Amino acid sequence: METRIFWSVLLLAFGTVAASIGFVWLSRRRMMQSLTEINAAAKAMACGELERRIDTTCSPELAEVAQSLNAMAESLALAGKERDAASEALLLAYREMEENNRTLEQEIFAHMHAERSMTESKDKFATAFRCSADVIGIVRATDMSNLELSDAFFEKFGYEESEVFGRSSAEFGLWLHPRERAEYWRQLFDKKMVRDLEAHWRTKSGEVRIGTMAGDLIELGGNRCVLFTWHDITERKKAEDDLREANEQLERKVNLRTQELLGKNEELAQLLEELRRTQEFLLQSEKMVAMTNMVVGVSHELNTPLGVAITLASHLEESAKQLQRCAQQERMRKSEVLRLILEEQEAAQMLLKNLNRLARLIGTFKQVSVDQMKEMRRPFNLRLHLAEILQNMAPLLHKGRHQVTVECAEEEEMDGFPTAFSQVIVNLINNSILHAYEAEQVGHIEIRVRREKKRLDVIYQDDGKGVSEEVLGKMFNPFFTTRRGQGALGLGLCIVYNLVTQQFGGTIECWSQPGEGMKIRMSFPDAI
Repeated sequence: METRIFWSVLLLAFGTVAASIGFVWLSRRRMMQSLTEINAAAKAMACGELERRIDTTCSPELAEVAQSLNAMAESLALAGKERDAASEALLLAYREMEENNRTLEQEIFAHMHAERSMTESKDKFATAFRCSADVIGIVRATDMSNLELSDAFFEKFGYEESEVFGRSSAEFGLWLHPRERAEYWRQLFDKKMVRDLEAHWRTKSGEVRIGTMAGDLIELGGNRCVLFTWHDITERKKAEDDLREANEQLERKVNLRTQELLGKNEELAQLLEELRRTQEFLLQSEKMVAMTNMVVGVSHELNTPLGVAITLASHLEESAKQLQRCAQQERMRKSEVLRLILEEQEAAQMLLKNLNRLARLIGTFKQVSVDQMKEMRRPFNLRLHLAEILQNMAPLLHKGRHQVTVECAEEEEMDGFPTAFSQVIVNLINNSILHAYEAEQVGHIEIRVRREKKRLDVIYQDDGKGVSEEVLGKMFNPFFTTRRGQGALGLGLCIVYNLVTQQFGGTIECWSQPGEGMKIRMSFPDAI
């Protein structure tokens, strides 16, 4: 007895010492991690990353150091902003001074060249006047005689200088329409200016050219004169006329085509209505086919245990009647009573077994409809939860020597329904074991978790035999299975689809080809 107490005390002391050593080691490790983080943050601040801050949730001593470094970084950042503001203000003042210097220099330069520019202006004006592409002229306002005309006038209209200088345009028939000439002079005397007046002039050979005129009343040598310009738009007007004619032809063609299209549109509308009615008919037919398949699936699974149960109930009833008749006739033998009782016990056991099977089948059918009130939503660690699921399924996986690889970050969490998520993974693994691999075939299953912006993707992939495109389009339908009569109900993937889309509010996609396995991607929203 004393020896036992001694060893107990010794073990207790050893445990206490080990716990103390572990606590000290853990505290030292946490302190080293905090020091490493503070050192890295301090180096980053020294390199100019003043926005970085150090986590202060550590030991009180290191928290004070972290707070001091954070305060220093804030002070440096504030000083840097003040320095940048001062530099910007100084740069702005320098730019204003430089602009003022340039303005002053330009004014001095303009003053120095004013006299020279004035002497050159007459020559430049004369050159520009003669060489202008538009017709430029000066007319005396009192008698409307031409004083000056640019070279473009003589080139375009073919007159000689002696034929136009000192004469008005009416004298040699320049204006095609007298009303345009009258309107031009009316605007000059009323508004002192003319802008964009269309004028038709004749050349010496009789060709008509169209131009836009502008004019201003000016004082020249004490005389009231008119400075005018005439811009040739003959080719543009011709192009406009051609374009107008082409537009009219195009409009006629468009109207004709529109009438044809209206007729076609009516035909298309009728075809579209027929197509819509056909789609509605096909949709109703597809719904009826799905309902028929569901009824056939349910009835097929329930008929066998239900029929056996009815038969056994009938047998029990007949046996009870036989026992009652024997009791009424008072000729019961012990062996016969024991036989009847044994038969009734066996029938009752078989009846109970089939009724239990019916209950399990109905329970499985009920899982097709998702009930979100069965489980409260809560956050849970995905990596730990997946490890727990695989641990519970270890006997089934080891039996077929199948391997499951999980790729998930340790800190990854989901705010959802852990039991429903377990049901999804279990059903997918059971589906792969039952359908993807043949007997004695070793399979490899991968489960990858990816965080994508505002959703969480869980990718499930096996390397089994895959399925055809036809099977792929039906695999989430209730009671669809490729192993009818071999223990498969065709509800596993249907339950997976309903849980992902209804309870989690996510989406599910599937890819597969024969011989290339199957890949399923489930996307869960962050906020369920």
